Order: sequence, then structure tokens, then C-alpha cells
Amino acid sequence: NFGGDCAVRLGDVLVRVLPGRSGAGEKVSVVVRPERVRLGVMSENTAVVMDGHIHQAVYLGPMRKYVIETAGGIRFIARVHSGSADAAFEAGQHVRISWGLADGVVLPSG
Repeated sequence: NFGGDCAVRLGDVLVRVLPGRSGAGEKVSVVVRPERVRLGVMSENTAVVMDGHIHQAVYLGPMRKYVIETAGGIRFIARVHSGSADAAFEAGQHVRISWGLADGVVLPSG
């Protein structure tokens, strides 16, 4: 517990989340909308930071889609505008991913 927030273990990283509908010790999934995942850029509302590498980079016209894999094998999808500062990554490149506390939704697994 982080002062009202809760924590979920994603691989070997303890991640802050808002309280969900699951109890302590239950298996859960943390879902973050792809456009809310930030790459390499952190702001004052950043609550979660993880390191990973770009597994796949796909150019989609005005957007780029990235599949990021952490050292623990967890995959995230990020979608960013092609012209933004956090849109110039290539496959294999190390990247820091982050999102705000309210962006992570906890759902029961199973």
C-alpha cells in the first residue's frame, strides 16, 4: 500500500496502481491504453516507470505503434504521434516507459 494507492507486481517490478476490485494476493492484470504509455518522457504525473526495449516499431502514417518488452518478458503497446518527441525509436533500442497513476486499470485475471 502506497498511502491509499496499491501495488501490483509486474514481473520483478512493483507498480503503483489505484485500488481495484481485487483483494490482496489475488492475480490481476494491469491495462493501460496504448496512447497513455509514454516512451522516454516523464512528466509530473508519472507514477510508473519501467525499462524495456523496442520489440517492434510500426509506422502507421500519423501514428507509430511500438511493442515494448521488459526484461521480465512483459509486453506493452504504445501508440504515439509520428511528429512527437517520443516517436523516434527503432527495434532493439532501449527505452524507458511510463504512465500516470490514473492510466493503469486493474482487472481480475481469470
